[in-house]
Amino acid sequence: MKIFFTIIVMMLSAHSVDAQTFLTGKRVITFSDNTRGNRAVPTDIYYPANTAGNNVALATGTVKFPVVVFGHGFVIGTSSYQWLADSLVKYGYIVALPSTEGSLAPSHGNFGEDLAFLCNRITSLNDSTASFLYQRVIKKAAVGGHSMGGGSSFLAAAGIKPSIYALFNFAAAETNPSATQAALLNEKASLIFSGSSDCIVLPIVQEAMYDNIPFACKTYINIAGGLHCHFANNNAICSFGQVSSGCNTSSVTATSLFTKTISLLLPFLDYYLKDNCTRGEVFVATYNTITGVTKRQSCQSIPSCGPVPVTVEYFRGYKNGSSHNLTWKVNCISSPRASMNLQRSTDGRNFTSIYSLTAEAVRCLQPFDNTDAHPMAGLNYYRLKLTDADGKVSYSNIITLLNKNSSFDITGILPNPVPENGAVVLNVNSSQKNKLQILVTDVSGRQILKQTTEIIAGNNQIPLNLDKLAAGSYQIKAGIDDGNFRIISFVKK
Repeated sequence: MKIFFTIIVMMLSAHSVDAQTFLTGKRVITFSDNTRGNRAVPTDIYYPANTAGNNVALATGTVKFPVVVFGHGFVIGTSSYQWLADSLVKYGYIVALPSTEGSLAPSHGNFGEDLAFLCNRITSLNDSTASFLYQRVIKKAAVGGHSMGGGSSFLAAAGIKPSIYALFNFAAAETNPSATQAALLNEKASLIFSGSSDCIVLPIVQEAMYDNIPFACKTYINIAGGLHCHFANNNAICSFGQVSSGCNTSSVTATSLFTKTISLLLPFLDYYLKDNCTRGEVFVATYNTITGVTKRQSCQSIPSCGPVPVTVEYFRGYKNGSSHNLTWKVNCISSPRASMNLQRSTDGRNFTSIYSLTAEAVRCLQPFDNTDAHPMAGLNYYRLKLTDADGKVSYSNIITLLNKNSSFDITGILPNPVPENGAVVLNVNSSQKNKLQILVTDVSGRQILKQTTEIIAGNNQIPLNLDKLAAGSYQIKAGIDDGNFRIISFVKK
């Protein structure tokens, strides 16, 4: 009874910090992505307002709002997700739904890039004096989607995306490039929903994506009786597909599915985008008590709203010749001491310690630094693991440095061995925009495949289709115009 009472109190006080609720304003804005030939990205923007309607003013005040970017399903209009927009806007979110790739032959890759682009673009409007969102945006975004858009949300979140802090999706479908493989590169907190009666995209598809997510805190919810089109408010085109497939009936209504979904999604987003610790506890309590679902969770760090003595004020890194210099500042004034462990990784997931120290509270007032005199070849990921005197563990942000004076490097191929379907992602880090020529050869040096692709300055995830390769050992040789090239070996199952 005491536990039940505690949960009720938490849920009743869930929005004590954000007690104000909002009506929904809407604007249609076409953004232009100048990194992709000024690609037009028309987008429905839903936002908090004092008066509901199109093109109304943003809600008065100084409260800032985080961003949610959501991708629609195959040939499903964005209006089918207004239930989601209204549910989030009410509690202080800006929700963006791009209407691109609505044809019968959509490009999943482009749609994923549209979602990632909007996360960056809309959070940046906080600094744009010309925007109606000027000084009103929290620079944190979550990316999500339904069906095709759900799969594309994995493409958007893959790799290092500074503006994206969380991922969620509904009945996510496999895409090309593969969303299941892109999940291996997802470093964000994730909340995955499916419906047990979905015969359009079977729940096993979402389970495979969930299993591939390497992030330490991920949750999977399969709603009993849920249909694929419930998540799109029973969109007519979507429902026609269900009728044709013989799975358009369920004892569960769309409204009941919405209720279960929002009961978890809203505190999840509040915790990761608004830094509202109490809402993290509500998420945990709701997960533990929700009924009518099957569920899985892998979370090493359960939210706790007690004191957090050790916090990171900053963590930075820069190249110094062949070395990497790391500097940081922490605050451990509420703890008598703090242990700091500087960790390095070559894939952004598996970290090893390269330096550690323990500092008393007074020493924490001063900055710390360390030099990695022997960084690994290619891309190096760094983070801090912090442990206070009571054993509480927290982590800093991850920073990346490229250990190459040359213009690019191959930092990996995932997965390796390559599966039978041949869907892989080649990870390349480049110091500048360039054209990359990719050659796949067998052990005798015979050329099997040739491909040229544009790469940008920074991290690139290049999808490759190797399904025509027979089982065996191969090499990828990648080069640019100046004659530099890199080689990586892989095995095809």
